[in-house]
Amino acid sequence: MSSKAGVDFNCNQRIWNAFPEYYNNTWRYYKDFIRILKSRGVRFVTMSQAYERRFDAQRINMILDHHIDHYPIETEVMARWENDNDVVSSIYLFRRVLASHPSQKVTSWAVEDLDCDLYRQLEAEGFEIGFHHNAVGQARMRSSGCRYRGVISDCVLAQAQEIFVRDLQDLRELFHIRTVIPHGGGEGNTQLADIENCGGGLIWAYNGRPKNKNILKWENFNDSAGQNMKVVVAPKAKVVVGRDALHVKAWLAGPGLHHVLLHPGRFGRGMPYELYSRSDAIQHDKTTVMFTGVYPSDVADMPLRVSRLVEDWEGEAGRAAREADPRLLTLLPVRPTNEKYYLLTDDALCLRQHLAVNDQCIGFRLVAQKFDTKQRKKLQRDKLNNHFYSSHPVQPDCNSFADPKHIDSLFLEQFFCFFNTIYAAKPWHHLALSEVPYAEVCLLHTDDIDPAGVKRLFTFLCGLPFKTRLCLRLPAQICSWRRKLTKLIRELEKQRPKLVLRCGDHVFSVANAATASVKSGEDLWIIDDAPMDRTHDEGTSVHVPAGNTFLHTFNTLTRESFPNSGDPGKVTAYDHHYVAQVLFSRRFKSSDADMLLDRGCPADWVARVAEIAASERNKPPYGGAAYRKFVRMPSDPDLLYSYLKKWMQSRTRLESLDECVQTQGFAWPWSSSARCALEAWKRTGDTRFPKLIIDTFEPIAQVRDCETGRVDQCRGRVLKSWGSTYYDNYAMGKGYTAADGNEKPRWTCNATAAGRIVYPLAAAIEALSKSPECDQSYAREQYLAIARDALYEFVDDLREEGPDQAYLWRVERGEHEPLNHQNSYAEAAIKVGQMMNDSELTDIGTRIATYFKTNIQADEGDTCYWAYKGRHGLAELKKSQLVEDIAHAHLNIAFARNCHNMGVVFDESDMVRFARSFARNIYLGDKRFLPRISHRAVPGSLVMKPIYPGHFLAWIQLADFIPDIAEIVESVLSYRFDYYPLNWFESPTSAFAYAWRA
Repeated sequence: MSSKAGVDFNCNQRIWNAFPEYYNNTWRYYKDFIRILKSRGVRFVTMSQAYERRFDAQRINMILDHHIDHYPIETEVMARWENDNDVVSSIYLFRRVLASHPSQKVTSWAVEDLDCDLYRQLEAEGFEIGFHHNAVGQARMRSSGCRYRGVISDCVLAQAQEIFVRDLQDLRELFHIRTVIPHGGGEGNTQLADIENCGGGLIWAYNGRPKNKNILKWENFNDSAGQNMKVVVAPKAKVVVGRDALHVKAWLAGPGLHHVLLHPGRFGRGMPYELYSRSDAIQHDKTTVMFTGVYPSDVADMPLRVSRLVEDWEGEAGRAAREADPRLLTLLPVRPTNEKYYLLTDDALCLRQHLAVNDQCIGFRLVAQKFDTKQRKKLQRDKLNNHFYSSHPVQPDCNSFADPKHIDSLFLEQFFCFFNTIYAAKPWHHLALSEVPYAEVCLLHTDDIDPAGVKRLFTFLCGLPFKTRLCLRLPAQICSWRRKLTKLIRELEKQRPKLVLRCGDHVFSVANAATASVKSGEDLWIIDDAPMDRTHDEGTSVHVPAGNTFLHTFNTLTRESFPNSGDPGKVTAYDHHYVAQVLFSRRFKSSDADMLLDRGCPADWVARVAEIAASERNKPPYGGAAYRKFVRMPSDPDLLYSYLKKWMQSRTRLESLDECVQTQGFAWPWSSSARCALEAWKRTGDTRFPKLIIDTFEPIAQVRDCETGRVDQCRGRVLKSWGSTYYDNYAMGKGYTAADGNEKPRWTCNATAAGRIVYPLAAAIEALSKSPECDQSYAREQYLAIARDALYEFVDDLREEGPDQAYLWRVERGEHEPLNHQNSYAEAAIKVGQMMNDSELTDIGTRIATYFKTNIQADEGDTCYWAYKGRHGLAELKKSQLVEDIAHAHLNIAFARNCHNMGVVFDESDMVRFARSFARNIYLGDKRFLPRISHRAVPGSLVMKPIYPGHFLAWIQLADFIPDIAEIVESVLSYRFDYYPLNWFESPTSAFAYAWRA
């Protein structure tokens, strides 16, 4: 079977919802949905991956399920866009269609009319192509000429079974079909669910799925929420969604498996049709509105204006009563806007006030009760079936507005479909876990709040964007909890310097507010009327007007720095570096970073400021949006080079180093930075990085013992390597007695240090030797000779283990070297041996590598683990070291990866096994990870803070073998500011992960 993609289809845009946030640009709405999911670290999985349980239940996992239905063009465009934007979905295709939708040019079409080559390519990229079966519909069409009417006879079902089997076989000639979903539309395709076994391992995913057959538990959702309201399960709450359904689902999804059915044609308006393979042959005027009976009835008046509904519902009398309601004096005034925003409130009047003014207000009403049978029945009763909000609110009697409580109740009942309702038995617990970016928060009915609830409430408030407006009432009785409440308010005030604390008619300071409330018996009001969003130029510069101390500093700085610019309030792209340095040297705070982001500064600019500050080792912005956006930004080679240059030069500035321990600085911080530079060269091909290694090695070469004349006091001779007293400092009292009678550590050389220094040097020389633009002076033979001589000094430290294995003995301590130490020596020996055709060095490194491989033990689920030292050193280990920690283990992983690249000992199956061990054993989900490489660690080690948590990030190199690992690492970094306050630049080891992404 071949594919030809020769049929001219029409565009088919089916608008499913009348609200402006979706209706105005359905494609932008879908892109924003994906953006929200990515910002929350969601992992995209396919249908078959879900049924095979290949997902982490501790994370948010999303199945994006696309049915081609009547949207061949839109399905292809959406799939191409998703592939370009690192999104994976499950796409369900028909084998054939006998009666196409009237909007299409053709009455029938088959899968060969699609671009099958594209879908095969997508399958190779990780997408899933599934079978969208319509066999019953086809059989009924052939039998009676109609797919819907009449009872389905046994004869028709028999024909349908034959069609099902034939269609499945045809599709399997083109794709790897593992799952099937029946087409709906009233055709009766679900009645073939019992024949799924005929497909040879075919999984019937849902819609008529037989019970008790590989049941998969997920939170289900679909894009048809325009027709009826949905219930979304959120952390500690359930939300009845009437507005902005898809985005709300994205913001509220908790850990576990989620399934979202998305029909591509419902997002056709604004879609980039130029991505379609035959874009020159399509028409763009086929738009179908899939709702009727909407107020107003004329589709030309769309999108739906809720403010007009409120206006008609209230009438003149109702509006006058609302505007005269004294309760409005306690609310912040509503700001008219044409932008979408989220409102959180527990007050009906506040909700009504916003809906009366702004059509794009997405209201969330907080109800402190459990979503129970009563609410479920109400939702079923109010379901609007096939007519989208056809029964619009009915205007009440004018006299009803005299009773505020009655009119509030009536408003909530009749406008129930036009906002979202949060049902939570513990509302403050829910809010503390919520990530919804509310722009307005108005909580007035807090009488039942307790001290624990107040703490969670302030956790929620402190996590809100800077621009969020607050209006909060705390009852006087809770203010008796003065000291802790004052502390919470003080923390909030740090982020919101214009916070107002009012009690009665008076405004108080943070220190006195709680006391004043208790003494007067008046409730405490906490108000922050945040300024309006700033508009900004979408080009290369941003205008930042003055508004507080920081902004005054910012404007002063820009005037000082750029006096010739036309607008002193503008900062252009090439000024980022200097501006960031000065800003952070003036103690630019986290709230300032988030404020710039939330008040109109372009996200890339704010994130750029954050990353530069981190690279300069200055105080970074704390957590929040700016921090997470920097994590997700593409790696910048220039920024990385600047960071590594400063770090490596500082570690090789001899006049500032203590000669007794300087070798330790060369072997670890310098070497880690050099390995980061090598990774950056592999990813970018930029020769600046290997050149930096060789340039900074020059002072290291000058301090070898053979140059300084220092004698190794453990070996009794001068070595052509690097000595130090550092290694004997930890020799457990095995120092020597000097002439003055005091015990002092001995000067000695170490094989580990030699290997750590030599490997990046040799790799850099090799990289530059192969570069066509390389200055040949960088391929320095004398440096290779230095490397070889340094390695040969430790041949006598080897201990043979059979004909093909060896390990290193630690002379100064009289014990076995840890595996990561001897592997550092081995990788240098292999690299130098291969470059210089020295078979002896290559053989030494290979035997050590083989020794390490034989020390790897099998663990559950085809994973592995090993001890800190080899099998000969087990008696020297603590019980906890019988399973290595992730900080030291990542060095062994890097060694195995380098061996794999050099074609020595380790193959791809070994690397996949390491990667699987990380994904299944080390990463625990929910931004947590094990400090050791296996659960076999001693009790208590599971809750220990990891040793050097920055080394966790370096495991990203295993994403070469299991790509999901990159997303795991980025997700952990995004939300574990307690481990990584300097983001990617916490250390050279964490910067290695940044380099891997370049």
